[in-house]
Amino acid sequence: MRILAIVLSLCAPALLAAQFEWQQRADLPTSGLWGPSFFTIGDKGYVVSGCTDGSNVTNVWMYDPEIDSWTARAPIPVPRRFGAGFAINGKGYVACGLPHANDLWEYDPVADSWTSRADFPGAPRYGTHYFALNGKGYVGSGNAGTASGPYLSDMYAYDPVLDSWSSVADLPGLARYGTSTMTASGRAFVFGGLMSNQQHSGTYAMALSYPWDGVIAAGKSGAGVNIYDGFRYLPGNNDWTAIPDYPGEAGWVGATLAVNGRSFGGLGYILAENTDHNDWWELVKEGEGVAEVGLGYAGSLIISPNPLRAGDIMNFDRALLGDEVLDVSIISVEGTQVLVGRLPKNQRLTCPGLVEGAYGLILRRKDGVTMTGRFIIAEDNMR
Repeated sequence: MRILAIVLSLCAPALLAAQFEWQQRADLPTSGLWGPSFFTIGDKGYVVSGCTDGSNVTNVWMYDPEIDSWTARAPIPVPRRFGAGFAINGKGYVACGLPHANDLWEYDPVADSWTSRADFPGAPRYGTHYFALNGKGYVGSGNAGTASGPYLSDMYAYDPVLDSWSSVADLPGLARYGTSTMTASGRAFVFGGLMSNQQHSGTYAMALSYPWDGVIAAGKSGAGVNIYDGFRYLPGNNDWTAIPDYPGEAGWVGATLAVNGRSFGGLGYILAENTDHNDWWELVKEGEGVAEVGLGYAGSLIISPNPLRAGDIMNFDRALLGDEVLDVSIISVEGTQVLVGRLPKNQRLTCPGLVEGAYGLILRRKDGVTMTGRFIIAEDNMR
C-alpha cells in the first residue's frame, strides 16, 4: 500500500458552531412510559421496563433509527423503574431500581433472552448514575430509602468477563439520586440530581450523548415542576451553551439513546397532569463542534501513534469505512476546522504540520457514514 502525504487545503480558522434541531420520530407503541432503563447495542437502542399507567411493566422495546420503528423483545423477568442500564461487548445490562433492588440482568440480543448475573454489592437502591467505559459498567449513588433518603455516593464497577463487581471512587460532593449521565470524548459526566441537603440541580434530566459533546435537556426543577430547556456541554472547553428547548410532552424520567453518532430521547411524566407519555424525538446536530483534551481516543477510530509529529503515518482501521475515497477533516480542540481534503483509495494519511494541541480526525464516506477519532500533536512537532 502506497503512503500518501495527503494534500490538504489550509482553511482560514472558522468556528463550526454546532446547530441543534429537535425532530419528532415514531412514538413508542404504548400509552406512555416513565422511569425505564435503556442502553444501546450495535445499531439498535433498547428501552426496558419502567412504569405505565401507574404500574411497573416488564416490556422491552427495541428501536431501529434507520427505519424509525419499535419492536417488542423478550420481557425482563423482574419489572422496575429508575433502574440502571448499560451495554458492554454486545450485551445489555439492567441493575437496581424501584422497588429497592440490587439484582443484575444481562440481555442477549441474538438469543433475545435475559440471564441473571452477580448481584450489585451495594445497598439496594434506585435513581443511580450509570454508564459503560472501557469494557466495564459503572453504577453508583442513588436512593436507598424514601424520598428523604438515605442518599448514597458510593460507586461500583462491573466486569462482565469475571461476572463480578468491585468498589471504585465515590461520586464526589453531596450524596444524591436522580442524576443524569452523558458520555463524550471517552469520559462520563454525571449531572444534577436531588442532593442530600434536599436541593435540586435538575433531576432525571434527558442526557443526550455524541462522540465529542453532550446535551442536558428537560427534567424537574427545584420547584418540583417539569422544565424543558436544553444546554450543550463541551468537555474540552468545560462550558455550557443554550440549545433549543425540548419540544416534547415531558422528558422528565424518560429515556435517551445514542446510536451511531445520533441521539434520541423522549417519553416521561408530567407532574402537574399526572400523565405519562410516549413521544420520541431526535436531537439532530449539524456541524462538527469537536472539543477534547488529553491522550487516547473518542468516537470510532483509534489513532496511533499518539501523540503525533509532522510526517508520522496516522494508523487506524480504515477497513471500518471500506476501500473508497474518504473526505477528511481535522478539527482543533476549540471546534475550528483547520484542514480539509480527501484520502484516495489504498492510501494512508500522513500527519500534517500543526501546532501543539488536541485535534479531531473526521473521515466521511460519500454516503455520509462518518467515523471520528482524536489525537495529540506533540510539542516537538517538526522532524
